[in-house]
Amino acid sequence: DGRKPVVITAAMRPATAPDADGPRNLLDATRVAQEAARRGLGGVVAVMHGGVWAGSQVRKMHSWSMDAFDAGGQPALARVDAQGQWRDDVASWPASGNAGWWPLNLTPPRVEIIHSHADADGWMVDAALAYAHEHGPLKGLVMAGTGHGTLHKGLEAALARAVAHGITVWRSSRVARGGVQSREGDAFAACGELTAAQARVALMLYLMGV
Repeated sequence: DGRKPVVITAAMRPATAPDADGPRNLLDATRVAQEAARRGLGGVVAVMHGGVWAGSQVRKMHSWSMDAFDAGGQPALARVDAQGQWRDDVASWPASGNAGWWPLNLTPPRVEIIHSHADADGWMVDAALAYAHEHGPLKGLVMAGTGHGTLHKGLEAALARAVAHGITVWRSSRVARGGVQSREGDAFAACGELTAAQARVALMLYLMGV
């Protein structure tokens, strides 16, 4: 039911740690779910370390800090203070929706991530095509480019071959913040604010028609 809030949480430290953060995160997430339901807010959010983040924007920015998540430069939707009070910006709350049922026997389309870097050429793209030809169809590629999603010239011919084989190619950035916006004459669709990992999931859902 897309009208119900979906609230995700986690922990950065194990339950055996003296300063385990899991119990507080779980309590905060429960409070956010209750308050969102009371206000009629749906959508997907993540609650970590007192921050409430839109599910489509949240990303892990630190490998071990308890304050490890943000939204790629976007502000938190809300903050849960030490007393459990929810201070929020409801205007930015993610829209609710219904993605429908996902059949248990449905296998998601194969989508891989390839990074652009110095001296990159097309061998990884061609290798992915060859492997897919032998072991199963490759449906999509997400390219993690430098800066504003810039792809090394050595990749262009191989990506053109991939497109000719019916593979959908999206362009993202290796940079954590700022995203990639569409430009006139782009050969590949830009992923906006999505990271490469997020874009991979989005492309899988796009190819499934979800």
